[in-house]
Amino acid sequence: MNTETFKSEIIATWHNETSADWNYFDAVEGETDAFWREDSLFYNLFIGLDLTSVVEIACGKGRHAERIKHQCQRLILTDASPSAISFATNRFANDSNISCHVSLDGESLPFIEDASATAVFSYDAMVHFEPITIFSYLKEIQRILTTGGRALLHHSNYSEAPENEFHESPGWRNYMHKSLFRYLANRARLKVLSQVEFDWAVPKSDCLTLLEKT
Repeated sequence: MNTETFKSEIIATWHNETSADWNYFDAVEGETDAFWREDSLFYNLFIGLDLTSVVEIACGKGRHAERIKHQCQRLILTDASPSAISFATNRFANDSNISCHVSLDGESLPFIEDASATAVFSYDAMVHFEPITIFSYLKEIQRILTTGGRALLHHSNYSEAPENEFHESPGWRNYMHKSLFRYLANRARLKVLSQVEFDWAVPKSDCLTLLEKT
């Protein structure tokens, strides 16, 4: 299979109500404390972001946006799933600061203007992405961030089985390592401010990377 096929299979897993893991969205809807409690790694890095104009990549049905919507002057939600974005659009219909968009190719953000976002984040999704998809998003993040804007990205740190398809690895972690992520960020002209490995599917399977556009 080629890279596009691998990417398409990942998108298809959460594409709509008949997809293989669609029920995951409902299963984790109320499980956001690990990300947002005040003693969490995620929260303590997130509070350093400028929330003037925020983009969430792979937002699902909007469970994380629900936690921060009143802190953001502008919040743009995007996902490759039309069904998830339809749900999020209805969910936030009364929040004038929120807009929701489908990323049709699952790797670009053409509906977001250059240098218009002060912050970008993605939680519990990029862990499944192909490395080449991550690089595409990193280039888009560099394009849409303002100078000094930052991105906080939760990604896989599982590099034990590069031949695996994502669903064959623990926690469905795709192939990635923090050093490869750092390399890709550098090539996308983003500065890595910090990287923290942590346990999820297996010890040190995940990483949280903070980036800045200089």
